[in-house]
Amino acid sequence: GVYLDRGTEQVWVLYPRSRSLHQYNLDENGHTVVRVWQGDQAFDMGGLFPGMEPISVNALFALPAWLRA
Repeated sequence: GVYLDRGTEQVWVLYPRSRSLHQYNLDENGHTVVRVWQGDQAFDMGGLFPGMEPISVNALFALPAWLRA
């Protein structure tokens, strides 16, 4: 992808209808790798955001408390 070719370490695309996250990055040979995350699967963002705890895809799509009130 264009972003990866320009030096971006990872690209995340969220799909609300399927409630999934597609994570794109390059392997050591420069090939695009795609990982699809869904539901309660927790993914670790610590490599990009040190100290950040893993989060589930469901949590990304959950409405914040102030919107549920």
